[in-house]
Amino acid sequence: MAVTLRQVVQSEASFSFIHAADLHLDSPFIGVRADAPFVADALCDASLNTYRAIIDLALSRKVDFVLFAGDIYDGADRGIRAQTQFRDGLKQLSDEGIQSFIVHGNHDPLESGWSAIANSFPTGTTIFPTEKTATVEIVRDGERIATVQGISYRERATTDNLALRFRRPEGSGIHIGLLHCNVGGSANGHSNYSPCTLDDLRATGLDYLALGHVHTRGILAGGGGSGDPWIVYPGNAQSRNINEGGAKGVYVVEVHGGVINDPEFVACDEVRFIREEINIEECESLIDIVDRFEQRGAELLEMNTPRSIIIRGTLTGRSPLHQELVAQDAVEDLLDAIREKTRRYQPFCWWDQIADASSSPFDIEEIRQRHDFAADLVATSEASATDPSANEEIVQELIANMPKQFRRDLEEVLSDQEFVTQLIANAQLRALDAIVDLP
Repeated sequence: MAVTLRQVVQSEASFSFIHAADLHLDSPFIGVRADAPFVADALCDASLNTYRAIIDLALSRKVDFVLFAGDIYDGADRGIRAQTQFRDGLKQLSDEGIQSFIVHGNHDPLESGWSAIANSFPTGTTIFPTEKTATVEIVRDGERIATVQGISYRERATTDNLALRFRRPEGSGIHIGLLHCNVGGSANGHSNYSPCTLDDLRATGLDYLALGHVHTRGILAGGGGSGDPWIVYPGNAQSRNINEGGAKGVYVVEVHGGVINDPEFVACDEVRFIREEINIEECESLIDIVDRFEQRGAELLEMNTPRSIIIRGTLTGRSPLHQELVAQDAVEDLLDAIREKTRRYQPFCWWDQIADASSSPFDIEEIRQRHDFAADLVATSEASATDPSANEEIVQELIANMPKQFRRDLEEVLSDQEFVTQLIANAQLRALDAIVDLP
């Protein structure tokens, strides 16, 4: 059987590698209002500092090689600073005997754009060509422990399924594919360059598919035993905007006795983006809101140490303070006060924007005494809360209007009476928001 053959030919050597992608060196940051010079400077250097952190990680872990799965640069017009620092990092790896393998993606296609370092790459650096895949053997103590196979984009709009060009080599070792591609179509929010499917990648016969392009990290397949390849996106190494929140970094992969261990995610980002909701229901003044933002900012900074954070906040909850917040410039003044309170933090905690999604509290008793639609709405929702049978018609209507393939899951969710009661209560509040005239 093929599975048995794969087990037999694997090397017994132990080694490790780093899988990185989408460095976007010198990338401009999108949608961030850098009203403070120290924030602007940090954002300008963040991608390069993240790259240096990846190099330091490779050196400290003494890995055998590093994979860069495309979009090293943010565009075809690559700056000298980015190119120089990229080459210098590769040289650090080379000086320690660590090999580097690079493919270019849609942002930095190999045959487009100017290169200042084309003839000065250090020993042990491989840049894969564009027309067909190439395979490089990794040999240690006379034994082939792995092969790396890859292909670069020749031009930005590469729509060919490059995964179809990969094939498992003969012989021993872990076989790795390095590819910038989009698995499963454009539903993930990324351009559909080099589109392929999981089945296309499995059909390569390789052991580890090191992918780039999608900025959200994820292990799409792997860990299911011999014959089940690892298919992995590390995501971009440094977020570029508020929509790329959370930790960013690389995967460190260890191989022992021909078995690939679960990839280990290691954060390498310099600046982290966070969305945060602040409930103001218990706040008695705008100063209380400022204090709550300061406290939460300090907590988030500690949780994400040692990196700086950029936060986009949203005010939530029902509070009498809502009317003060909707006054002219109140939210902007609040933002200025919060920034002033957190300006001293190092690493920095920068509140980029604040949105007001709070609302005024309802006097339910006053609404109940009315003789209008709002009063009828309150009466109906309260009856549903006290009489579970009153919800049955609502539940059945929801299920009937749901596509057939989702009905079983919806039935399971709606079987929880407490959940249904809360759902109806929330619907009441949303409806009252829309129809009740508030002062």
